[in-house]
Formats: sequence, C-alpha cells, structure tokens
Amino acid sequence: MTACLFEDWFINIFCPEVEEYCHLQKIPFKILLLLDNAPSHPASLDQLNPYVRVKFMTPNVTASIQPMDQGIITTFKKYYLKYIFKQIFDKLKVDKQLTLHDFWHNYNISDAIENIEKGWRDLKISTMNTAWKNLWPDCINFLRDDSCLLEAVDNSITDIITIGQQLEGEGFYDLNVYDIEEVLQSHDAELTINDLIELNQEDDMGEGE
Repeated sequence: MTACLFEDWFINIFCPEVEEYCHLQKIPFKILLLLDNAPSHPASLDQLNPYVRVKFMTPNVTASIQPMDQGIITTFKKYYLKYIFKQIFDKLKVDKQLTLHDFWHNYNISDAIENIEKGWRDLKISTMNTAWKNLWPDCINFLRDDSCLLEAVDNSITDIITIGQQLEGEGFYDLNVYDIEEVLQSHDAELTINDLIELNQEDDMGEGE
C-alpha cells in the first residue's frame, strides 16, 4: 500500500460508498474515520472531504487496541507460511529436478492468493472475536485465555519446522523456531522506495527471460 493508492481509495471508493450508505439509511453524511499512523495514510486526508473527518491514533495506542494486532495478523502469517512450505514440499516431491530458486521464480499471485485463502480459513472464529478484547470487551463471546491462541500458533510453527526439515538443502535440516520468527518479523517493515524499485527491476528481468 502506498499513500497515492490509499488517497485514491479514500476519494473514489470510501467517500462515495459511505455517502451512498448514509443516503440509503436516511442519516446525515457526517463521518469520522480513525486511522493508524502508517506511512501509507497521508496527513492531508482530513482536508479532502468536508463531511469526513480523519483522525490518526497515536503510535503508542495503535498496537494495543487495533483488533488485527491482537494476534490475528501474527497467527495468519504463520498459517500462510505453513502452506507455502507445504506447497514447496509437494512440488519438489513431484518434480525432483525442481530447485527452490525455480519454485520462487514461478511463485505467482495466483499461488499467493490460494495460500492466503487457506491461511485465512484456518483462523478460528474465537481468535477473531477475542481480538476485540481491548477495544470492545463487551462483544467478546468466547471467554478463554491467551494460551489457546498461543497453542494454535505454536502448532503451526511446529508444522512449518516439520515440513521444512524434510526439504533438501542447506538451512532446512536444522530449521528451528528462531528461523521462523526471523522470517516472519522481516515482513513487518514497510518497503522503502529503493525496495520497490529493486522489486520492479527483478520483475522486468524475469519477464525478459
């Protein structure tokens, strides 16, 4: 996500659709949009529509109250990585000549969407519900402690390690929890302009082959 894309969504999708909803519900078109301080959220949004106020949460509050930050994203990423490892294992098992480099070279948006769908489907309703415990505790229907979520996450990490250790190649036979955590944490950082340029150049090189 970039600031340009988000602004385009705000102007051409969010505002018109919310205005239409208000019209259908016969309620005033007066909207308060709360956002975190992600680099992709331009500060100028509050000036783009007189009927939509945009307020940004302070950085020290965002991570503690946003539902998606209460275990959902972390759990989903582990499920997603598990299905990637399973896909690698299955393809290398069928084609003995295939290398990991070949796999990643051929990995496409369709593969990613399929693994995203599987990972998202594995998220339990109880995980989604308890994510609101800090922001809206009255809506919690599943009374359980965090150990249940941690157990599910630990199981997915175990699955990743088990599959990974069956793959041939340096770095897989001794795969451990710390390796998995390092991979997952490396995805938390926002891509810089240089990162995006480098990815674009790699795509151009791939198309030229």
